[in-house]
Amino acid sequence: MKRWIGIAILVVIVAGGIWWFIRSRAPEEEEDAEESIATVERGDLRVTVAATGVLEPLTTVEVKSRSGGEIKELYVDAGDFVKAGDLIAQLDPTELESEVESASAEVQGASARVSQARFSADASQEQTYSGIDEARAGVASARARLKQSEATLSQTRETTEQAIEQARARVVSARANLAQAKAQEAVQPDLTQAEIRSAEASLERAKQDLALLEAGNRPQEIAQARARVTESEAVVSNARTELARTESLHSKGYVSDQELDAARRSVATAEALLTSAREALSLSEAGARPQDIERARAAVRQAEAALQSARAQDVQIEVRSRTREASEASLAEAEASLRTAEAQRKQIDVREGEVEAARRAVDQAEASLDRAESGRLTARAQRESVAAASADLRRAQASLQDVEYNFTHTTITAPRDGVVLTKHVEEGTVVPAGTAALAEGTSIITLADITEMYVMANVDEVDISRVQAGQPVDISVETLPNEDICGEVEKIFPQGASQENVVYFPVRIRVLDLHPDLRPGMTVDASIITAEREGILLVPDSAIDRSGGETAVEVVVEGSEEPQRRPVEVGVSDFIQTEIISGVEEGDRLALPSAAGESGPGGRGGPGGPGPGGGARRATRMIGRAGGR
Repeated sequence: MKRWIGIAILVVIVAGGIWWFIRSRAPEEEEDAEESIATVERGDLRVTVAATGVLEPLTTVEVKSRSGGEIKELYVDAGDFVKAGDLIAQLDPTELESEVESASAEVQGASARVSQARFSADASQEQTYSGIDEARAGVASARARLKQSEATLSQTRETTEQAIEQARARVVSARANLAQAKAQEAVQPDLTQAEIRSAEASLERAKQDLALLEAGNRPQEIAQARARVTESEAVVSNARTELARTESLHSKGYVSDQELDAARRSVATAEALLTSAREALSLSEAGARPQDIERARAAVRQAEAALQSARAQDVQIEVRSRTREASEASLAEAEASLRTAEAQRKQIDVREGEVEAARRAVDQAEASLDRAESGRLTARAQRESVAAASADLRRAQASLQDVEYNFTHTTITAPRDGVVLTKHVEEGTVVPAGTAALAEGTSIITLADITEMYVMANVDEVDISRVQAGQPVDISVETLPNEDICGEVEKIFPQGASQENVVYFPVRIRVLDLHPDLRPGMTVDASIITAEREGILLVPDSAIDRSGGETAVEVVVEGSEEPQRRPVEVGVSDFIQTEIISGVEEGDRLALPSAAGESGPGGRGGPGGPGPGGGARRATRMIGRAGGR
């Protein structure tokens, strides 16, 4: 109950204050008049949005030590200005010096172990690869010998079989030649005698024909010529029979080509004699002529030559005998070659033994290669030992780098220009490293960059729509009451925050006039200039009637008891005075509503004005804040 009484009293006080504020800013009024009069005047108007905020630096840095240890010296204090690189503090480096020496010794030992492991690995690798190369060369040589032995074996087999086949063919050919020679030797005497008899008969007939031609043609001679024709025909028949028999023997290989040619010549001779006998008969019957006698003489000469040729065939008997003997010798030689070729088969067994030995040599060489390549496992183990030693060396080097890094950072310097806002430690304090995995480290100082400063102001949600980036701002600080500080709206944050039932939006204002006495954290008042006009027509905002969907004023006209209602076009307003763009002129007098009209439900107030839409709305917000408390 007491709480509500307190709220009611607070509301009354706030409302009274607002009413007093509005009335104190209004034009002078006649205290006892029911309506006041205001004059349209030309002047300047600045519309602002009020906000409060706190000064912030451009950035702040919590300076921590990258190394852990005891602070031996501290060279700055709160409020000191420092430059980038200035000395801030010094840690005791004694413990880190011993850690650096220990880590250096560990790096040297690890490096020696790496060198030893590499030497062993290189020696093992060289020995292994040398053995592998030798084993591969041995395998290649053994395989080459095996290939050569297999080729020799194949060649020996092929050559031996070819030699045996050729020897067998020569034996068969020699046997056939021997059989032919024996057959020719057997028939040659008969063939020779037959040719001699035929040639003698032909010569006798040729002589008789010549004698008949030379003696003249008598009946007896004609009869003889006819008998010779008959005899010649018998000789031709016998010669042809003998030719057929010779051709049959020749087809079987028992008679040579020469004998076949002799038989063919015998047939040709007999046919020629038959032709001659027939011609002689014709001549005998027709009577002899000189040319016939000459032809008969030529026939005699031809028959004599044929007889000489037939008698020369006696030599063929000796030739046939010698041919048989040569064929027997060739057969014996061919059979001996066949036996020699068949004896060469033993070389095949020898070559097969060589091939088998070469294969065993290949197997042994490949086994040696496998053993040599198995040595790679040892070489790999040696390389892995090098990798392990190298890893130990890298760990030792990393440890050395860490301790050297920590040792180097025992001297703490300013990372940038700025002012020391806070000193968090004193000399003798032991601080952990700021880069520790399980600790954030201890701040030594807080350093602020005040080369640029900003105001983080809170703007009421009612006014935030009129605030835009780039608008000028008047900044005032209680500690610097006589300083005019300018600023500029830089950013309006989209997320509002509620405080005491009122929503505010953060606005970042950049301070343009940096004063040396400005410090981060100071509370400032900011007036954001949303509009600024010069030389415009101004009227009290309370003179404007915004009812009925239009803006109008009541103009006092001389000689008229009632003011004249006139529509106007309004411009910017600070809720006390409002710009008139058109509708009235400078010097016109306007009727102002009475005090009762201002506060009553039907008053002339509007959005942002002293009526229900202006001052009453702000009073309502203040009442809401009081209720929130």
